Amino acid sequence: MARLMRGVVRSVGRLGYALVERVGIAGDGVEVEVEIPVRVLREAGLGLREGVEVVFEVAREAGSIDEWSVVMQGEVYLKKEGESAVYASLGGLQLVVKSPKIYNEFNVGDKVYFKLAPA
Repeated sequence: MARLMRGVVRSVGRLGYALVERVGIAGDGVEVEVEIPVRVLREAGLGLREGVEVVFEVAREAGSIDEWSVVMQGEVYLKKEGESAVYASLGGLQLVVKSPKIYNEFNVGDKVYFKLAPA
């Protein structure tokens, strides 16, 4: 069920209340918005900005994590059928995945892993 996907960073914006970046990625028929602490991005050496190509994965199991720059784990807390959107909390940080093909793979309460690396 894990899917390695290629995408392009569409947006990067700092949250006003924390040292966290909200990163928008689109690719392979999937749109992702994920909140990642600035410190994590810095330590991973990821200089994310619009137009940067990345690889990412959304999965129910951790699998291999060695080749990834960022790995985050959380729990699905909401699904919005009309948007084909899955919402998850990654330790208080939000992950939103919009994709009809991924929507049906997750249920509320499922664990979710988000992995990110440069392309």
